[in-house]
Amino acid sequence: MVAHEAEILQGVGMASAPPLKGYTRFSSKPFSDVILNVDPDRKDPLYVRWQYGLGRAAVFTSDAKSRWAEAWVSWPGFDKFWINLTRDLLAHNDASEASARYDNADSSVEVTYRIPSGTPEPAAVPEIFIMGPDGFHKNIPVTKSAPRVYSGTLRTGKLRGVYRIRPVADNAAFPEIGLYRPEEEFQEHGSNEKLLRQIATFTGGRFNPAPSSVFETGGRSIYQPVQFWPALLALAVALTVGELVARKWSGLISRFRRS
Repeated sequence: MVAHEAEILQGVGMASAPPLKGYTRFSSKPFSDVILNVDPDRKDPLYVRWQYGLGRAAVFTSDAKSRWAEAWVSWPGFDKFWINLTRDLLAHNDASEASARYDNADSSVEVTYRIPSGTPEPAAVPEIFIMGPDGFHKNIPVTKSAPRVYSGTLRTGKLRGVYRIRPVADNAAFPEIGLYRPEEEFQEHGSNEKLLRQIATFTGGRFNPAPSSVFETGGRSIYQPVQFWPALLALAVALTVGELVARKWSGLISRFRRS
């Protein structure tokens, strides 16, 4: 069952697809794009794709061989479906030049779309959303700022991580853009020598010692606990056995003498 139309289904003829013999049940990820479902009642995903960082990943919950897809192998749309699916996961050369940047002064994301002269301009700008870290999800207003140039700005705050900027439906003139704001710790370089010296002092260590002195103890001793209970247990067992043997042995000697 087609959950919604997508470019990977063009020319496939999913309406004539034969039934599958089996599939693996699972729940789709939040914000993933469910394109095919197994049936209208269960709505278990059959083909799902989603953005992973700046790339794209997909899951097809059945198979492409005779185990579960025996009827699909001879179906006329089989080859076209897998060709479209593979192309969808490859890198794309978009029909327009799109870019995104983060403005630190205004804590906002700025997007720009430049449409080449050979690509027809759209009649209207689609709704474009920014999806970012911590569930950030807002519409960014994009308007025409120059001939064949569209731009927009949206305050996103100080959130750091991966941002996805894309329209609700795929649009050649307004392709998906990725933006990454590295976390603060990734921006720091070098080491905090003052903090390292404090840690070394508090823990009884040394800061940046010479390689030749790494294993020198400096007269300090290290106490190592020793467990005596295994030896004492063995001794107790040995004494018990010895006492038992001594008692039995004395009884045997007395009986032998009386006889």
